[in-house]
Amino acid sequence: MDLHLLDRGRIHADLNFALDGTAVATHSDRNPDLEYAEFAVWNLLVDHPEATVLWDTGSHPEAGDGHWP
Repeated sequence: MDLHLLDRGRIHADLNFALDGTAVATHSDRNPDLEYAEFAVWNLLVDHPEATVLWDTGSHPEAGDGHWP
């Protein structure tokens, strides 16, 4: 079995985006009281003799077009 970690880049969002129940800033209105941070986006490819599995931790393909704050 082979495991491949695929780096899909980075996204920038309010740090509170990762914390449940908190208020978040938006790309167009970054509240200076909130911390804007960089998050990694990864995929994991599992290559096994019985199957190949792609585990996708990425965001919506149109995230920059209003699917995220």
